[in-house]
Amino acid sequence: YNQPQHASGAVRHLGKRSDGVGTTDTIGVDLEALEPGIDRVVLGASADGGTFGQLSGLRLRLLDAATAGQL
Repeated sequence: YNQPQHASGAVRHLGKRSDGVGTTDTIGVDLEALEPGIDRVVLGASADGGTFGQLSGLRLRLLDAATAGQL
């Protein structure tokens, strides 16, 4: 919690970006750099000052960093 990256560097918070329409919060995961024995990555989130139900357009997108294609 509140760590910018895992000690191995395999999971990193890449920051938030707002474009006037919405905000994107990006997490980078290098699957090949995960330690042996790690078989899942869990993302947790919190809604500061409200609930997720109060947010419109909330979504989770998985992208391949090499191709920018959606998975």
